[in-house]
Amino acid sequence: MGAPPSTRDHLLAVGLERLRSTGYTATGVKEVLDLAKVPKGSFYHYFPSKEEFAVEVFRLYAKGEGERSERVLGDRKVAPLKRLWRYFEELISVFGQRGEISGCLVGSLSLEVADHSPRLRSELKGVFAVWQKSVADVLREAVERGIWRRLRIRTLWPGFC
Repeated sequence: MGAPPSTRDHLLAVGLERLRSTGYTATGVKEVLDLAKVPKGSFYHYFPSKEEFAVEVFRLYAKGEGERSERVLGDRKVAPLKRLWRYFEELISVFGQRGEISGCLVGSLSLEVADHSPRLRSELKGVFAVWQKSVADVLREAVERGIWRRLRIRTLWPGFC
């Protein structure tokens, strides 16, 4: 059994849950501290501001989503379009209307704070770029394998045509 998380990691985990459920503006430092049962001084020992805390929380989130992307999209034993399909199905099952978590932190932070925080905007931009590259790489592989020539839109979306 592993060691308990450090105070910093515990604060980040609580912060991730709060940012996902209430957003950046509605999440207060005091609320995070109360939920984490951590004194105020501990927060400022690890994070100089709420914005820097949010950056670190977002990095934790991005790391997890990067691992998901690599696990699903990087599995080259599966055909590229099937990987892409599975990836989006998984995202929908986790973040969709009936998913475990309502909405995606990248999307909600983009809408809520990207125009107010250059620091968070930069982090969001980086994550979007990585995500875009991952999807593009799978599509490029499909093209290189000649899958597009054999594919009909009806195969992926019956009833579309």
